[in-house]
Amino acid sequence: MVPRILAICLAAAGCIAWAIVSSGSDRTGLNEHERLIADKSAVVCTVKFVLQTRYEDGDDYEQESEATGIVVDPSGMVLCSSSALEDWSFLDEDMPETRAKDLRILFGDDQEGVEAKIVARDRELDLVWLGLKNPDKRKHAHVELTKAVLPRPGERLFTLARLDKYFDRAAAVYEGRIAGIVQKPRLLLAPDIGFPGETGLPVFAPDGSFAGVLVAQMPEREDHANVDSGMFWNGMGVFILPAEAVAKATARASETRNAE
Repeated sequence: MVPRILAICLAAAGCIAWAIVSSGSDRTGLNEHERLIADKSAVVCTVKFVLQTRYEDGDDYEQESEATGIVVDPSGMVLCSSSALEDWSFLDEDMPETRAKDLRILFGDDQEGVEAKIVARDRELDLVWLGLKNPDKRKHAHVELTKAVLPRPGERLFTLARLDKYFDRAAAVYEGRIAGIVQKPRLLLAPDIGFPGETGLPVFAPDGSFAGVLVAQMPEREDHANVDSGMFWNGMGVFILPAEAVAKATARASETRNAE
């Protein structure tokens, strides 16, 4: 089993977390962390699934797991990190075959979830989109992908997550800054060491504008074809995929879903 190296690091230096429960609609006196939770926590959901790993000897191993999801349209389509669903094929073609099954999306404080399925995937961007198996007429709160910003190095940003079931899935805000801009293999924002490392978390500017999604990125295969496994793993990093790229990829995913 591949270790879950992309988990949230609550003890990371400089990482500040606030977890509160939004109460009512009175925004008088709210600070920017509280406003972000009040305005955006409904768009962050939990994806529950069973991870099935199949080894060469034919043995299967199954484990219940969870990932963070972002609701990206009114129908309830959800965006996740592909690697957060334990799709490790982008690391090495020789990795054991893994599959996420029995997917359920938990919106808000729902503890049971609704059945979902994978409708599109972009492994290069480390993104996967889920759709509801039995869509209803409910209008889901969602991220406005087009109302976005491109942060500059040094600017403050926030990620928004939900804690696990033992802490009532309370919304939590993590704060960090942009350390730099990467142009290869694509435009990416490099977070500083204070940012949490969990892929799939949405990233917002202090005013609540959508800034992107945390994703896992690797060097091109030809760049690490002749290195040992230790150096290979060291080449992996967690970056912010800017909102514009997320919006374009989601539009492609919607076209794929509508074509089914």
